Amino acid sequence: MNSVWNEVERQFIRDNAGKITDEEGARLLSEIAGRAITIHAWRKQRQKLGLKKAPGRGVCKLDKETKDGRDTSKQGASTKPKTDPETPPKAPVPF
Repeated sequence: MNSVWNEVERQFIRDNAGKITDEEGARLLSEIAGRAITIHAWRKQRQKLGLKKAPGRGVCKLDKETKDGRDTSKQGASTKPKTDPETPPKAPVPF
């Protein structure tokens, strides 16, 4: 059965998705909501909210990428290392 998610449940996911695993979140939200919430339902709702987990097994952190693909961790910073245009690049050191 498809259940409608209320704002309290969505806010719980927003607040806790970066702190706990999907499995633990589904269990806790089931206790709070008084209905069975599967890990798949938790994960799907988290993804709909644009909350992407960082890669890795058991990692609880959220990825800094937003729903539209922008990386918010850099906030406009260039990914290229800054070099002085007047100095030539360093040659690799032979081993």
